[in-house]
Amino acid sequence: MKTIKNKIFALIFSLTIFTPLFWSCENAIEFDGEQMAPMIVMNALISPDSLLKVQLSKSKFFLKDNNSFESIDNAEVKLYVNDTLFETLSFSENGNYIGTYIPKPSDVVKITAKQANFNEVSASTDIIVPTQITGIDTVSLKTEVYPIEMYESYNGNKPTIDTLGYNYNKRMNIKVNINDNPNLKNFYRVSVRIKQYFDDGREAERDYYLQSDDLVFGSTDESGLFGEGYSRSMYNEFSDELFNGKNYAFKMSVNFNSVVYNNTDNNKPKNPNEQELPKLVRNEMILQVHSISESYFKYLKTLNSNSNVLEFFAEPVQIYNNIKGGIGILGSYKIDNYVMQIPVEYMNDSYQYGYYGN
Repeated sequence: MKTIKNKIFALIFSLTIFTPLFWSCENAIEFDGEQMAPMIVMNALISPDSLLKVQLSKSKFFLKDNNSFESIDNAEVKLYVNDTLFETLSFSENGNYIGTYIPKPSDVVKITAKQANFNEVSASTDIIVPTQITGIDTVSLKTEVYPIEMYESYNGNKPTIDTLGYNYNKRMNIKVNINDNPNLKNFYRVSVRIKQYFDDGREAERDYYLQSDDLVFGSTDESGLFGEGYSRSMYNEFSDELFNGKNYAFKMSVNFNSVVYNNTDNNKPKNPNEQELPKLVRNEMILQVHSISESYFKYLKTLNSNSNVLEFFAEPVQIYNNIKGGIGILGSYKIDNYVMQIPVEYMNDSYQYGYYGN
């Protein structure tokens, strides 16, 4: 019965956090389950050709108000490569332990961690054999244009409309070609970053939203609880189940926004100090295909399942964990980057695209 009560409480707890709509009928339910003793939380995502780093912290009871986690700074962390002890990792700071080993594709890595107050934990993963982007095809489409208008009204008269300029929205459809290894079960993730260069020498870079209805990302035609539609995974992960061992071109799209003012001097926005914003001189789109381990793939899948707060009455999904004796994730990944130059007129609003946020 304790298990059932715990799940009921967890569901009610989720509802009270994410659904103000239901606060009027909220009931407090006292938790009467058993609290587990703290365990080691071990997290490490390993990339070939990069130094290995492991992060350790202490687990805590899920009802505690404090969102921070206590790091474990005095543990013994050992690294095994292909079943042979390679080294003991050195403590850095804030629960981070760093080694001198640079992983190689197809290596099998095992990490153990122990500390006097906790049980020993361990985990293993294969270092991923990366897949590379073999080609990119793009088609740009102008999707809509709408005016930037300012309304003025005096003494109750009919308001006058002054058009300051126009917003231009463009969509770029992209096909990304990869050659899947037929001898391995492969898992992938795709992401996009935008990097911008300004005439004062400053640069800004950030993640960028992408869209796709490609089958590899899963169905997009399901309806949510209120018929609002279903969104595919926010982490853009997929497996080679539909194209194992073949060349595959998956489809995606990104949207760009630009602003053209009728009178640049009078209408162009200024920064908080009333200074004119810098001029954008170059845009780059960095398309990234991540080859990821099966453990990392499963972690992202379960993390996404728990991110959909609209599924109020679904039983919570347990986040994937491959740490024996503890909690966390040990996985591997490798990113292949494809850099494309984007016309300045596609993204020319330096304030909107993060100049002052970096």
